[in-house]
Amino acid sequence: MIFRQLFDPDTSSFSYLFGCERSGTAALVDPVRETADRDLALIAGLGLRLTHCFETHIHADHISGSWHLRELTGCRIACPAMDHLPCADIAVSEESAIGVGS
Repeated sequence: MIFRQLFDPDTSSFSYLFGCERSGTAALVDPVRETADRDLALIAGLGLRLTHCFETHIHADHISGSWHLRELTGCRIACPAMDHLPCADIAVSEESAIGVGS
C-alpha cells in the first residue's frame, strides 16, 4: 500500500492519497481543486490511476476538487450517505465497504 499525506498551504487543507501497487489504483481523500495538477502528477509518477475521491465532510474546496478530478479522470466520488449530495457516485455509510485495489 502507498500512502501520502498532502498539504495545500493556501487553504490549510490536508488530503490523503492511498494507492495499491498491485492493481495500480489510487484514491484521494478530501482533494482540493487547486492542487489537482500536483496530485495527478504524483499519482502518475507512482504508476497509479485515480479511481476514487472520498469526501469526509462538506467543504466547497473539497467537493469542487473531487468534481474537477472526476471530469479529468473519470474517477468516482464517494460521499457520506447522510449528506445526500447529488454529485456523489457512491453513498458511503458505516455499513458499506468500498474496495480500492487489492
